Amino acid sequence: ACRDDNDGSLTWLSKSRHFIACTRAGKPTYSRYGDAYKLSALCAALCALYDASRDHGDGKTKDAAMGDGLRAIVAPGRVVAFHATEYMLYVVTSSIKGESERTLHAQLAQFRRVMESLVTNAALEHALARNAKFDVGRALEAQAHADVALATAIRSMSWDTSYVLNTYRTFALAAPIRRSCMEAIRASMTFTSPFAGAVFSSDGRLGAYAKPRGNRPVTIAASDMIVLMNHVRVMREIVAESSTANEEEADDDDVDEGASFERLCLPAFNANGFMHAYVAPLSRDTPSVIVCFLTASADARAQCKAARETLYKKLDENTSLAAIVAASEKTMDASTLPPEAFGGFTDARDSLLHFVYNRPVRDQHISSTFSASLNVKDVKTLARAYAALYASMKETDADAFNIPPNLVGTQRVRYEQRERFNILSCVGGDFEIYLTLKSDASVVVAVALCNRLCVYLRVSEPELFLSPT
Repeated sequence: ACRDDNDGSLTWLSKSRHFIACTRAGKPTYSRYGDAYKLSALCAALCALYDASRDHGDGKTKDAAMGDGLRAIVAPGRVVAFHATEYMLYVVTSSIKGESERTLHAQLAQFRRVMESLVTNAALEHALARNAKFDVGRALEAQAHADVALATAIRSMSWDTSYVLNTYRTFALAAPIRRSCMEAIRASMTFTSPFAGAVFSSDGRLGAYAKPRGNRPVTIAASDMIVLMNHVRVMREIVAESSTANEEEADDDDVDEGASFERLCLPAFNANGFMHAYVAPLSRDTPSVIVCFLTASADARAQCKAARETLYKKLDENTSLAAIVAASEKTMDASTLPPEAFGGFTDARDSLLHFVYNRPVRDQHISSTFSASLNVKDVKTLARAYAALYASMKETDADAFNIPPNLVGTQRVRYEQRERFNILSCVGGDFEIYLTLKSDASVVVAVALCNRLCVYLRVSEPELFLSPT
């Protein structure tokens, strides 16, 4: 949609999904499409509708995170979901078939976190509490690359399983190599007020992270790691575009080429304050390995650059650099898994199009590459199917599945047959696995593959996932 479009234009109305944020007074803050400030009438109507539901007790919910008002409107061909705080209202509308209210609410929670990461809760809530006329939209525009960050997160929701499961993706790395990487990260953080350091693959999967000893909390919340993952993607995109535009003017002696140093809020850690994130390739020769350092100091860019160089040297000296680079470039593909991953069903591996193995207790998951037989539309459909299954399989209401109350929380399995593929999901006490198979795969084959793959992945966890820092 054109930046000048509004809710009366055919281009704007034709979009299948809209994300909108406004103050509870109806003042526009953000719109995925068009000019938010041209949606004043629509935002005022949405706020009035929400407030009326609170006054009259329609559509109330006891969920404190969602407020006490209207959760969603389901109309023919479109669902409108609401997420309200004391001073802000977040709205998503979708006309995509099969998109559930629960999925949309989860996406709104992610949307809100990205908003907070850009301007902090202090701007979204506290400033409005002091001054009802405070312009959150202008504060958002003042934040560098805010539009790109929000757009990237919204697009990622259509394919990235991190936004479905609220756990972050990792890349496989031998446990000793990962530990040596974590120690090297910790040793290199000699800059002012360090908070954490991390190594990502160029596609946003986490390889390792570490915090200074004695730093609390000792881990980074999954929701904050997903925010950081989105920030890394955005900064790599911005820097890549800038590097291409200035390629002829690039200085060969600029050892900090390709780096960014921007302020960022991690809402789960401190929703009301900023820290600064340094993002750069580990070196010019290792573009697949991205380093991120987090610091409370706004003047630590040069120190972070020095820390990056120190990290490179330490990894090179302890001989783990080559293994980390190779691991960051490698993806998990069903076709390349060893025979033991399939047991006696190796011949059925061609039926497996994609899988996700989630370990909520670790806040991590691994996701295979999508089969080449799946097109872009298939991938988006698959992500929505995972989201719907995740929501339904997590449902705690025993009546929803006709399960006796004393058995809720035990392992549950569901098999769905669709036109182009079938999906098997299995949720246990401490794991979840989702398999996408060809439409002609039988239930027997699906269950057998699931069982064998679960055993293989469970045994491989020391290499697949990060251990506590």
